[in-house]
Amino acid sequence: MDANEIKQVQQAIGKASWSLDLWKFADAIGSSADHDYTKDKFREFQALSKSLSRFDSETLAKIVNAAS
Repeated sequence: MDANEIKQVQQAIGKASWSLDLWKFADAIGSSADHDYTKDKFREFQALSKSLSRFDSETLAKIVNAAS
């Protein structure tokens, strides 16, 4: 993956994180907002978004490509 593709992924996850509340997230994954699994995955998704935003796309591309 190149830095531009990585940036697109970062932006898509950031946008989803910003616009999805727990209920919309649950609907998107086909689950109930009342389930602990859904709540855990929602928190993990929020953490993923925050973590990805801390990297620049060029560095992430280097890391991803080093593993292939």
